[in-house]
This record gives sequence, structure tokens and C-alpha cells, in this order.
Amino acid sequence: NFQTNGVMLTPKLWNSISKVHNNIRQMIFSFDAGRKDTYETKTRLGGHWDQLVSNVDYVYSQAINFPQKRWGKNFAMTHNFVVQTCNYREIPEFVQMVNDRWATEPEKICKATFTLIVDWGHMPDFEERAIWKPHHPEYENFLEVLRDPRVANATHKSVHWGNMKTLVEQANA
Repeated sequence: NFQTNGVMLTPKLWNSISKVHNNIRQMIFSFDAGRKDTYETKTRLGGHWDQLVSNVDYVYSQAINFPQKRWGKNFAMTHNFVVQTCNYREIPEFVQMVNDRWATEPEKICKATFTLIVDWGHMPDFEERAIWKPHHPEYENFLEVLRDPRVANATHKSVHWGNMKTLVEQANA
């Protein structure tokens, strides 16, 4: 598994590691946002959204152009999103972006993956970020976002809900 924020994984760098491509079964890209502004100013400070998207586009194009030769049937791309107060409204947009841009090839496994933010003891503002807690002032808004058709109708082939699966199911019951 190869996990990256993707910003420095330019075509030049990707091509320079071509000898290890056959060993890669999963590319994991950390997004944590569905919009450029949120990515660059709230979740990935100092990140470059346009560069990230361009780099992911390139890796994806390489995967679909050389599916058997380089990575075979087991290659997967995962697009991660850690859900918190500053980005939860973008969940539907992120699902749509991943589906529209990178989940177009039936033999490729490209998924949007979600994880609720977890406190590892390093965030003094964790309770403010934990949108998924029922006592959070925006919790009902969060559930409404989970009712968006792009979320409610997402299939297990395109989205992995991780530790928020139960919340998605409850919001859409």
C-alpha cells in the first residue's frame, strides 16, 4: 500500500519509481475535503489542491492505460476523507468527484473512503471537530448531509463508509 497526500507525487516522480509499480496494490490519497478552499485553508494547510488533483489524474490515467501490464486486476485507488466540522458539508461533493473522475473504469477499484475524526490526544479542540457526536450543535445538519442522494445512493463499489457506516444507515433509515 502506498499512502500519500499526493501533492509531490508528480508525473516525473511517479515515473521515477516505475521499478516498484508492480509491487503497489493500493494507492491511498488523502484529501480530507471536497473543495479547494477547505483543503488549502482548513484541512491540509499549505497543500495545493490543483496539484493533488492533477497528480491523482495522472496516476489514474497510468492505471487505466496499463491495467494488466503494470498493476493487474488487484490495483486499487482510495481517496480518503477524514470527516470533521470544517468539511462534513462537502461529503456529497467528494463522493461525486471521486465517482465522476476516478471511478469510471469498471475493472478498476476506485473508492471514496470516509473516517470520522478520532482523538489521539493531540487535539485540544476535538469536541468542536467531532461533528458525529449527538451533542454537537451541528449534528442534525450532519445527518441532513448524509441524506443527500449522492451519499444515500452511493454503493459499496464506490464508497467505503468506514466508522461512519452506521450513521449513514441511520440517517437514511
